[in-house]
Amino acid sequence: MTSKALTQHQIAVMKVAAAISVIRTKPANQTAKQYAEILQKEYAKRIEGWKEKAVSLEREVAVLKDELSKKAAAQSRNRLCETQSQADSQADSSGYETQTQTTTSQLTAIPLPVSESRRNNDGRYRNWA
Repeated sequence: MTSKALTQHQIAVMKVAAAISVIRTKPANQTAKQYAEILQKEYAKRIEGWKEKAVSLEREVAVLKDELSKKAAAQSRNRLCETQSQADSQADSSGYETQTQTTTSQLTAIPLPVSESRRNNDGRYRNWA
């Protein structure tokens, strides 16, 4: 048996099982055919309801994505404007943007952190000179 024939066989078995289930669970005042048709209509309604809900949710996702992209673009524009206004306020009279200039006389010594390994047992720093 090939896998395709096996699949067709399995489908046939499932159809027979479904038919037996419908016959056993049908109300006494209906035929099996009537009950099967009712079940099929209910199933179709449920499927249609889920399809409508899926379409609705897809639309909502599209709207939310659009809103998010608009907000991101607005934030990006705001940051760009803020950066530009800061650059404009720092521009010198010649129109060129300059950074804060520091002369060597304005520099002060900044103590750098020293690791514990550079300390003597008494806590003082070693003389590396």
